[in-house]
Amino acid sequence: MSFKEYKNFFSLEECNALINNFKKNVQNHEIYRNTVILKLKDASPKLINTLQKDLNLILNYGQIVHWPNGSFMNRHYDGTVFKDNSFSAICYLNDNFKGGRTLLQDKMINPETGKTIVFNSKKMEHGVEEVIGDRFTYISWWKKQR
Repeated sequence: MSFKEYKNFFSLEECNALINNFKKNVQNHEIYRNTVILKLKDASPKLINTLQKDLNLILNYGQIVHWPNGSFMNRHYDGTVFKDNSFSAICYLNDNFKGGRTLLQDKMINPETGKTIVFNSKKMEHGVEEVIGDRFTYISWWKKQR
């Protein structure tokens, strides 16, 4: 599997609810490199059920990430710090910004509100091009069910 894409996985209302959750929990924000994150205690049952059924994955953890103007992520592989992080799911919560495409090997994935992509982030080099505006994503990390 190179990557799996689910168009319109989350509705506009679900995406806006996640962004609003991020905005109302300012006291729990953490800075990570050039982004602002909100760690989540739970995850979307819809996402958990879909990825368990389709790909036999189990959730490790997730977070809402605000990518402010000028932020980016260099190409990298996951699983070096947290060994169980073998797969990543990126849910795009908005698309009213410029840039911010996900770099996945030799592909550029365009953000679309509600779209979710899943890939083996331990084996596939990935990153984020510079964002012009404010980009919000729900990112979660997964491992294969044994």
